Amino acid sequence: MYDYLEEISGPLPVAERSLRNYIRYLTETDQLRYNINTRGYYPVCDPPHGRQIQIDFGEYRTRCGMKLYIFAAVLSVSRYKYYALQERAFTSMDLINHLLDCFEHIAGIPGEIVTDQDKTMVVSENKGDIIYTEKVKYFIEEMGMRMYVCRKNDPESKGKIENAIQYIKNNILSVR
Repeated sequence: MYDYLEEISGPLPVAERSLRNYIRYLTETDQLRYNINTRGYYPVCDPPHGRQIQIDFGEYRTRCGMKLYIFAAVLSVSRYKYYALQERAFTSMDLINHLLDCFEHIAGIPGEIVTDQDKTMVVSENKGDIIYTEKVKYFIEEMGMRMYVCRKNDPESKGKIENAIQYIKNNILSVR
């Protein structure tokens, strides 16, 4: 807050500690109220078997300094996992190829993909409307799939895949 006020009005005549104490006094005497917009969290029920897959990306740096890029997918109900590694950042075509390999590995195509707003899939969001990259949009239309795009590191929506990424980093790659 102190830095923000200094940016707006220049140097302040009081110390940072004095401003902090004054703000605390105002909140305790109910003269200052914060507008807190909290997000409501609630658990998401598991869909029927084979209906939903969660995907995510990760990065891992080995002891020798090599950077690995991780693609992981988890079926929501059975927790059947798939992962792939590569030495360069993912492109939309890499994502599509890994998804096709994943579908072959799990022997089926789920109806819904749950992911976060990664730049390889999502260009932007316009008031709730997700704008996909051209290749990804064509892919999901061609496959007849639905994409559910959630916020980054959202444990309620895609916690299973977040745990899978940590498992790959801490257990599979840590011994390589």
